[in-house]
Amino acid sequence: MNRTLILLAAVLAAALLLTPVPAQEEAAGDTGKAGNADEKITNLIKSYDEAFKDKAKRQKIVSTLYPLGEGAMARVETRAEEVKKRLEALKAQKKADPEADLAAALEKTAREEKQARALKEAMYMEILVNEFRALEKKYPDQSLVFVGQFTHMKKHGKRAVQGALLLMKDFNLHEDQHHYKAWEVLADLGDKSVLKELKDISEDFLMDDSIQLAAVYARSALGDTSGIQKKVKEYEDRIQDEPQRTLGYKLQIANIYYHGRMFKEAVKIYLPVIKYFDDILKERGSELDEKQVKGIQQNIANLCYNCACNLCLAKNLPGSYALLARCLKLDKEKGTYIKSILRDGDLRELRKNKAFKAWYDNAKKGEFPDVPPGAKMPPKKETGGEEDLHKS
Repeated sequence: MNRTLILLAAVLAAALLLTPVPAQEEAAGDTGKAGNADEKITNLIKSYDEAFKDKAKRQKIVSTLYPLGEGAMARVETRAEEVKKRLEALKAQKKADPEADLAAALEKTAREEKQARALKEAMYMEILVNEFRALEKKYPDQSLVFVGQFTHMKKHGKRAVQGALLLMKDFNLHEDQHHYKAWEVLADLGDKSVLKELKDISEDFLMDDSIQLAAVYARSALGDTSGIQKKVKEYEDRIQDEPQRTLGYKLQIANIYYHGRMFKEAVKIYLPVIKYFDDILKERGSELDEKQVKGIQQNIANLCYNCACNLCLAKNLPGSYALLARCLKLDKEKGTYIKSILRDGDLRELRKNKAFKAWYDNAKKGEFPDVPPGAKMPPKKETGGEEDLHKS
């Protein structure tokens, strides 16, 4: 989906070969490698503890430790659990014998527990950060996330879930602001056990507004749409107070519905907005200059594309084909969207459709059928309500 913000008001105003190694020597080599890896893990953990006040150095250590795989992750987790148990045992001992001189031991072990827990949490966050970095490298010209992009991360289990929650609450560890993207992973992982924590984040006024909203989106994707409905109500109230901004607020609502994975609701917003612009061209087109007309047409094209993405995600392929056809007809001079259709993750189901290739081949030739050639797929009617957008 094209997430570019549209300034609608402004438009209206204006294989290597290896020598065989004998079995005994090969086994010895493997043992040596395992020993080297174990030593490297030990040294990195030690370095992390020593760099406790240097965030940049600690992150670099984690980025070096994480690629060492399950061995490194298991060592970090085991260490954190062992130190936690030692601390709990000391606390229990102190409670049983208040006169026992355990202050130094408690302080030392508490410090160790904090270090070990911090490293474990950093490794969990690194699961996501490593994924984000790989995607940014592979698709430098693409939006990083789309619906369903991270479902494969279920293989990481609870580690990825905890890493995403931790990353959402982290503001200083990663210079590239990866914590703003973590909610998408939670939305795709589908683990509803995090709903309470997400609600806490969404209602924590000490949190960044965008993180609160991200938690609302993730909650909605996991089945709790109450936060989305509250946000929508806020914009509906604004419309009552500022009717001149109805159009902009409606598009904000559509975007909220899209991120909350409420695709049919987003469509019901987009269609009346598209009709609103159609009516302007129909009723006032002769009063507008060529630049204004083209600007409105480009806005309609963008709205049609975004609506088509939501229709596709809502499993309404006929409707998606029809809206994309409209988009491409309006945008045929610029050709902004013809390549995006092949790459946009939100249109995956459309590309899987057996009729897609014929439809797309025609589109490349400048022919834009509402439905694939030869396919009996009348567009499914989607109603969008009777809102009067002309007052904006």
